[in-house]
Amino acid sequence: MASTLADNSSRTLPASGRKREQEIRLFASTRRYDCKRLQLPAHICRWACIVLGLFYTAIMAVSLPGSEPFYKVLAVIEMTLTLAITVIAIRWPRPSV
Repeated sequence: MASTLADNSSRTLPASGRKREQEIRLFASTRRYDCKRLQLPAHICRWACIVLGLFYTAIMAVSLPGSEPFYKVLAVIEMTLTLAITVIAIRWPRPSV
């Protein structure tokens, strides 16, 4: 197996293949940077999950009356899932500072 890895790493790509590989690496590095930039601190994510989860559950509860039974079942499932997310967010361990 080691010999096959060595054989694969020593092969040379044509010029177009090398250019494509460079483009892929450049794209991957910029995507990594973009994702890192979009990450929020844990305490902000925690509170966002709590507030938005409760808000969405309340909206679902308000829209529940008067709907068909099929939609009521789906609404109960959605409310259960959003409340589960809220409970998980409440129980998140706080980072020690």
